[in-house]
Amino acid sequence: MIGTYYHSLDSKNRIRMPAKVKSHMGDDFVFFKAPGPCIYVVPRTIEAEIERKIDNITIFDPAQMDISKVYAGFSEAAMDEQGRITISAKLKEYAEIDKNVVTLCVGSRLEIWAEEVRTEFENNPNYDPFRKEKAYLDAVQKVMVKTEKSEGN
Repeated sequence: MIGTYYHSLDSKNRIRMPAKVKSHMGDDFVFFKAPGPCIYVVPRTIEAEIERKIDNITIFDPAQMDISKVYAGFSEAAMDEQGRITISAKLKEYAEIDKNVVTLCVGSRLEIWAEEVRTEFENNPNYDPFRKEKAYLDAVQKVMVKTEKSEGN
């Protein structure tokens, strides 16, 4: 899936999913906080794969605390009959979204960015996309490394 789409949030914090994206994503997907100031949207199958990997980590492993940080960033996503998805207030604040958003198709996921933040990210070589969520980024990295090791990769 590839493409870049520009949207404006409506009064209920919704954006319209492009038809091409809807056909790829299906009707069952989740939001989660990306390690930078944007929101990932992934099909439920990807979330289930992440969950399966995480379930392979023993409950006595210190990485379990990091797992709870990662899961705290997940939330249910639903599309209405007009093909719109609602961005929760919590995720909207995290991604610094005011009105205008950019949706990027990156492989099997979408990235939803505040247009101003994405522009700054692309144009400023000193911009640190992880400035707000260093602890969350560290937790995601630890969990993903741990899941790779548990699969023998």
